[in-house]
Amino acid sequence: MNADMRFGTIRLLEEAIGFTYPLRWVDEKTSIGEFDGRDFAIDVFNISLAEQLNFLARIRDLRDKIHEMIGSRCLFIFHSPEATKRHYAHIFPRLEGVCIEKERVHVLLFSSVESYCGIEINDTIYIPLKVAA
Repeated sequence: MNADMRFGTIRLLEEAIGFTYPLRWVDEKTSIGEFDGRDFAIDVFNISLAEQLNFLARIRDLRDKIHEMIGSRCLFIFHSPEATKRHYAHIFPRLEGVCIEKERVHVLLFSSVESYCGIEINDTIYIPLKVAA
């Protein structure tokens, strides 16, 4: 599966769920163990047990389309908000602050390597932000 298909699949799912939960393809760096379907597994973060059936209902209409795109059904691995914070907090940047000036917004992010990185947004750039962890 190429990068465009992987990106397209995540984008379809994010739009179907209204960007409610962070999603990503399972990777070898942060996921331990080998299992059947790993190449077609998607992590769903910050989702409670009570919300999992609703998630599956919201993506039901996309499942056949995704199967056609990637050549297999997706396997979803759900992580509760508590498990996300405990085991995966290092993969989500933490918002440290926002400074709003005339025609500029500075966003300070705290990275997992204990350093700060900044994003500057001027009046010609729009970036939709979503809450992660």
